Amino acid sequence: MSSNSGKREEISRLLGGFLQSLGVGLEFIDLDIPELQASGEDIIRDKVLLCAQKLNSILICEDSALCFHAWNDFPGVYM
Repeated sequence: MSSNSGKREEISRLLGGFLQSLGVGLEFIDLDIPELQASGEDIIRDKVLLCAQKLNSILICEDSALCFHAWNDFPGVYM
């Protein structure tokens, strides 16, 4: 689930062959899911639960953030 073509290319390159060897395919779906404004863990948990409910399927969720602990996790997940 991503509208980011770079993420789609990266996951296909990294996991595509392995998943094919297991007989599992990748399907990219662009869902309009509101993003919770919270910690990175809460954002991912919320995103996976919302998408799983809408799709009734197994998903892969990748998210990243740049956090400096010395700066109280600034800039964080909103970057």
